[in-house]
Amino acid sequence: MTQPFDSVIIVDWSASATPSPRRPSADAIWIGMASAQGVTTTYHRTRTEAEAALTRILQAEASAGRRVLAGFDFPFGYPQGFARRLTGTAGAQAVWHWMQHSVTDSLSNENNRFSVAARINAMFAPPGPFWGRPTGLALPALSERKDADYPALGLAERRRVETLVRGAQPVWKLFTTGSVGSQALMGLPMIARLAARHQASVWPFDPPGPLTLA
Repeated sequence: MTQPFDSVIIVDWSASATPSPRRPSADAIWIGMASAQGVTTTYHRTRTEAEAALTRILQAEASAGRRVLAGFDFPFGYPQGFARRLTGTAGAQAVWHWMQHSVTDSLSNENNRFSVAARINAMFAPPGPFWGRPTGLALPALSERKDADYPALGLAERRRVETLVRGAQPVWKLFTTGSVGSQALMGLPMIARLAARHQASVWPFDPPGPLTLA
């Protein structure tokens, strides 16, 4: 039987291209933690700042010998077949590492997520699977609206969980209300780094361990 966790961390992620307001606000990065030591909530204006905070927390928890579950509000994988098409290797981990080497993210949150999505789309017979971008952003390979023919691409539009959860948006959607695709593009490189830095398990791809990311 899996041992219980001593601490639970929940991370509300953001793909913002600018620092969040100084005053704690919605649609920004929040880290909540609950343990026998109490409950804490912190607000972070940039992804760099938030990842550094998570690293400090996880190092402190490991030093104290506590088992940690850290949950993130973005998907860790794509519909079946995408990893092999993108990287030549099946498995979500291959996508994380591809993203880690392709996505750029500055100290002030400037990032290339839409360009990366357009680059991926160009690897497929047009139009590719990703869609959604600001109107003024000129990326011919990335449409503002959904126009992909997913059966023709050989990919599902939705992951299995998105067919079960009413109202869930597909991971391919990068922009406008309800989209989570951009958070995934900006979050997966961090998952790759945290997993390597802390020898973490990543559920559901690995069995739970002393530190489990989910």
